[in-house]
Amino acid sequence: MDTSDPPARTSSASRATLIAACLAVAAFILGVVGYLQAGPSTIASAAYHSISLFTLTFVVPPGAKESSLPVALEVARFLAPGVTVLAAAGVAARIFRDQFDRRTARRRARRHAIVCGLGRVGSLVAAQLREHGHSVVAVERDAGNPAIPHVRALGMPVVVGDARSKVTLERAGVAHATRLVWSASEWVEGQAVVDAFVDTVRENLARATARRAATPGHWESVPACLVRVRDLALCTELRRDALMHRQAAKGLVPDVDFFNEAENSAQRLLWQVTRGYALVADMNVELWVLGSGVLAEALIVQAARNWWGAPRQHARPELVVHLCADDAASAVARIQSLWPEVRTACRVEAHAVPAEVAATTGAITAPSAVFVLLPSQERAIETGIRLIEETAAAHVVVAANPRYRPRVETDRLVLFDPVAYGLESDVLLFDTYELLARMIHAHYLTTRLRSDGTLQPELNPLGPGHEWNALDTFWRASNRDAARFVVPNLLDADFRIHRLSGRNDVDPFTSPFDASTLEGMAEREHERWRQFMTTEGWRPGQHNDTVARTRTDLVPWSDASVEARAYTCTAVSDYPRLLAQLGYEVRPRGR
Repeated sequence: MDTSDPPARTSSASRATLIAACLAVAAFILGVVGYLQAGPSTIASAAYHSISLFTLTFVVPPGAKESSLPVALEVARFLAPGVTVLAAAGVAARIFRDQFDRRTARRRARRHAIVCGLGRVGSLVAAQLREHGHSVVAVERDAGNPAIPHVRALGMPVVVGDARSKVTLERAGVAHATRLVWSASEWVEGQAVVDAFVDTVRENLARATARRAATPGHWESVPACLVRVRDLALCTELRRDALMHRQAAKGLVPDVDFFNEAENSAQRLLWQVTRGYALVADMNVELWVLGSGVLAEALIVQAARNWWGAPRQHARPELVVHLCADDAASAVARIQSLWPEVRTACRVEAHAVPAEVAATTGAITAPSAVFVLLPSQERAIETGIRLIEETAAAHVVVAANPRYRPRVETDRLVLFDPVAYGLESDVLLFDTYELLARMIHAHYLTTRLRSDGTLQPELNPLGPGHEWNALDTFWRASNRDAARFVVPNLLDADFRIHRLSGRNDVDPFTSPFDASTLEGMAEREHERWRQFMTTEGWRPGQHNDTVARTRTDLVPWSDASVEARAYTCTAVSDYPRLLAQLGYEVRPRGR
């Protein structure tokens, strides 16, 4: 299943151009016919005079009276100038619209997001941000991009220009933006945008400080840059470098992070249909992937990562993944060469058969989940329905329009948009910390869930909406703050993160921290949590009360209860398992 940007539909601007061209041809033909009917004239002369009509020049045919011209010529003499005026108005509208949007972008240049590239992903990101109440300015290099009128119709100004240019970024108000999202083209151009973005932000900060118009302390935040990387392996490596080197940066510098919508979709899907293996105690996991492409690769890789990060209280499940596609053998070979942890985590079997054949041969019996990733929506849905009817699959997940109503109504069938699904929730924070925050919360739930799926009330301050999308904004922010402290805490303990090596001697179940190291990390995490809660208006109290905003353990580490200290130590010891689900392992420095 390919998640590359599809061609956009013809826009209203393109239709207007087509209509104007048709009217111009009609005016020319009518003019030639009219001049030939009006009197003796050659075809060349008639064509010349007909073209002159477009320049507002009308020549009365020799021997003809202006009061008795042929109907065709009368129509042409007014239609041709009308087409000229229409074309001129269109050009002027485009020029002035660009100028208008530039001025609008400057007026909105406060706490806004900049989306660069209006392909399908960029357009979805812009629409999502707009829907969630964020001010958005779009940047598009191609002035003829058919998505521009649609984005403008939603009330978002579009600055036409190259995002690799500092001038364009200045026009989009980058100095006062909260985030810049680059979603177009390949990483080479994305790196150029990152360089221009970082240089522009630093120059703006330096100028503001020099003029004393603002000081670093008055900046609410430095804008961040979120870059789409289509290659999953490259995205993982770039993210690791960003996590490691960001902590070494001093002063106010922009964050640069990376995302891949296929990876986001794979993480959400696997958590939805298998609960990340968290609730599959002592059960093997068998997944079938029908179709190939970047999303199929992301599902297999994320399944292996989830295996590495399986909850400690459960036996690690045996994981088997079946890939059915014409190019299944080469796809599996590529995955195993790029991702060594996949070879250790699971058995991947390649089946060089079409999805429809795999669904009808009886090979698929009772898997944990089946993912149908076919380019044709009709084929994908029919294959999914057949699997529902003929197998005992717990979940059949189909890449198709989620608004489609299949002929079979069942909770076992899940429809999702393969691109939009990875961009639906909290687009502004769809970065490494957002992913890690979700995992921190997910692991919190696995330690708090009862057998009936409810949380233990004496340990739960979250209220009834404890799933991430239903979680209160404050608790999501709390998880994100915890996520941002994971790598700094590891670096302070003299540990580093690396890509998962797939070695059998690297086991997330076995903590790499000795007792002294764990105690120091837990104390730093507790103080981080205490500072965050105090800043948000919480205070120490006799009871945990979300209304009064009191917590019994909102005290220094030395005064915290035994239970609170033990919980924090457990949370810190989970760092390796959490990072494993992002594709990283924790090692002491120098190893």
